Amino acid sequence: MGESAMIGMMIGAGAGQAYSQYQSGSYNSKISAYNAKIADMQAKDALRRGEEAANKHGRAVERLKGEQRAGFAGQGVDVSRGSAADVVDATQMLGDLDVAQIRNNAALEAWGFKVAAADARARSRIAKAEGTNAAIGTLLTTGAHAGYAYSRMPTQVPDAGTRGASTYGGGSMPGPAAPSTGGGAYRFTWGRR
Repeated sequence: MGESAMIGMMIGAGAGQAYSQYQSGSYNSKISAYNAKIADMQAKDALRRGEEAANKHGRAVERLKGEQRAGFAGQGVDVSRGSAADVVDATQMLGDLDVAQIRNNAALEAWGFKVAAADARARSRIAKAEGTNAAIGTLLTTGAHAGYAYSRMPTQVPDAGTRGASTYGGGSMPGPAAPSTGGGAYRFTWGRR
C-alpha cells in the first residue's frame, strides 16, 4: 500500500475518532441536562407534596380540636376556659409545629433535588467540554502524526551530481557510484522541502 494511502487512512481514522469523541461528549451533556430538568421537576413536586401534606395535617388538627370540644361539651365542661381550653390550645400548638415540620421537610427534600439539578447542569457543561477537547486533541495529534509521516515519505528528485545518492531526513548517505558519463542522474531523498 502506498504511503499516501496510509496517511489518508490515518487522517480518516483520526477524524472518525474525533467525531466519536465529540458526539460522546454531546450525548453525555444532553443526558446530564435532562437529569437536571428531572431534578428541577422533583424539587417542585417535593414542595407541592409538602404543602398538600401540611394542609391535610392542618385539617386533621382542626377535626381533632372539634372532637375535643364536642367531647368536653358532652360532659358539661366549658371549653372556653380552664383545662379544656388548655387541651384544645395545646392541640393547636402541636398541630402548628407538625405543619411547620412537614413544610420544612419538604423544603429540605426540594433543596436536595435543586442541588442535584445544579450538579447535573455542571456535569452537562463538563461533558460537552471534555468531548470537544478530546476531539480537538485527537485532530491535532492526528495532524501531527500525518505531517510527520508525510515528511518521512521517500521521493526521487533529479540531481545533476551524484547518481543514486540518497538523503534521509536531510542527511546524506552515499549511494552507488555515479557513472563517469553525466546526464540523467537522480538523487533518492526522504522528505519534502
